[in-house]
Amino acid sequence: MSVQNVRVPGGDIAPRHWQGGPLDCAGCGYVRLRELPAEHGCGPASHAGVFCLPALLGDPDEMGRLQLALRLPQAQLARLIHDPHREVRIRVAQRLSPAALIGMRGDADYGVREWVARRLPLALLPQMIGDPDRGVRMRLAERLEMPALLRIADDSEAEVRRSVAERLPATLLSRLAFDPDWRVRWQVARRAAGAIMASLMDDADEEVRALARQRRQRARSLT
Repeated sequence: MSVQNVRVPGGDIAPRHWQGGPLDCAGCGYVRLRELPAEHGCGPASHAGVFCLPALLGDPDEMGRLQLALRLPQAQLARLIHDPHREVRIRVAQRLSPAALIGMRGDADYGVREWVARRLPLALLPQMIGDPDRGVRMRLAERLEMPALLRIADDSEAEVRRSVAERLPATLLSRLAFDPDWRVRWQVARRAAGAIMASLMDDADEEVRALARQRRQRARSLT
């Protein structure tokens, strides 16, 4: 089989295939990839064999490392958790095994931490309570179990507290029955029973009052 060398700029290193021989793009079935933009075209990280990927971890191009984050086996993927580019770390957080994500819970980027909060095992999730980003705390409110869920019932963001009100055991909703945000109290009125629901029948907000009274009347009609 004849091998055709690829013409490269003067002084550059001649490209070679994974076995070290001269590269023959003309004989490649994917030669048209070279016509595409760099992020979609022919690059080592996109098409190299899986055993060759670790050698590309030092690629100075973040697009190359992004491809690595999408293709590296789990055993090698953790080597990218401190990559300087946020998009690379986000892909790592999306793929890394959940138990290994604990090392990314303090990442500087909120987008990375949000993915960690989505996938971290429940037993480790309380370690992220107190995260400074609202979006991350929203993910916590959606996943935390008792008693950790109760620890964020006093969150500074109403949306987080509303999410807590959707999942908190009904018997503990008194904790949020007098929340300053009507949306939180509305969630309490939607789920609470007995004295907690009765306390909302005279709520300052019309929507909350109406829901509490409607549910109270329905409960009486069933007895």
